[in-house]
Amino acid sequence: DGLLHVGDISWSRVADPSTELAVGDVLDLKVLKLDRQAGKISLGLKQMSPDPWKEAVASLNPGDRVTGEITRLTDFGAFVEVLPGVEGLIHVSEMSWTRRIQRPSDVLKKGERVEAVVLKVDSAAGRLSLGLRQVLGNPWNTIKERYPNGKVIEGKVTRLATFGAFVEVEEGIDGLVHVSEFTNEKRIGHPSEVVKVGQVVRAVILSSDPETRRLKLGMKQLEATSAGHFAQEATVGDRVSGRVLHVRGNTVTVQLGEGVEGVCIVEEAAPDALAPVSGGSLAAQLAAAWKGGVKSPAVKSSELYREGQVRSFTIIAMDTAGKKIELAPA
Repeated sequence: DGLLHVGDISWSRVADPSTELAVGDVLDLKVLKLDRQAGKISLGLKQMSPDPWKEAVASLNPGDRVTGEITRLTDFGAFVEVLPGVEGLIHVSEMSWTRRIQRPSDVLKKGERVEAVVLKVDSAAGRLSLGLRQVLGNPWNTIKERYPNGKVIEGKVTRLATFGAFVEVEEGIDGLVHVSEFTNEKRIGHPSEVVKVGQVVRAVILSSDPETRRLKLGMKQLEATSAGHFAQEATVGDRVSGRVLHVRGNTVTVQLGEGVEGVCIVEEAAPDALAPVSGGSLAAQLAAAWKGGVKSPAVKSSELYREGQVRSFTIIAMDTAGKKIELAPA
């Protein structure tokens, strides 16, 4: 008798010889080894047909798409039979662009048919490397188009670190809200002072880098500001009052409220400007001016704007996004 080893029954992987052969079958076999001294004969059945690896080497190239059945799963990947007798390995690192796969069985199962991309054909070693994630495309390649700077997103806080909080922008892609980007109101020592894991938050895209796979987010940019409140109440053409902060040539910077500034380009002195209002706090002076102001005799054209004066102006343009308010003498 000669021995037909299970590994020489078929080019495909055979776990149990009884699935391929039965007692009484008549076979054409090839003698692989003859050991006269030990009285042993090694036989081969698969050697009676062409080696499928030769076909694989001739027909498969990196970048080709193949379809096959998963034959077995290991800790490091999944083996896929792409041709009869030809298996390729999908390494665990090639299963997802965004998720960190711990076990291949979390993504795939034995017997499942999958589509994969050929990464490498090593004819000498008889190895075929496949990729699963390449079929779907890398989502980071289009991150700038899908999430441009300034776009507002909602996401769940996935984890906290001393330097910030990670927010899930989409499945597998997290953005970082740095500890300095949470709020304008106070200095944050740790993200846990503002958010917690599992909380859904709104944030704005600050920048994205496909190469390093980093997405920077900010939350303080969405906070209501004094300029925002002012913009909601005032419109272009309104007459407002403010305190002159400083004068640089013909450019006058005016405080219209707490944290709200406007700029007035003065071509010449405004003859109908309101006289300075003295006494009381800034809030009291501005409130008085808003209610009608204190009218005065005509101002001479030679009179200069001086720091500390409360004067009247007309809003000629507002850019709420850029937080810019342009004024003209009233």
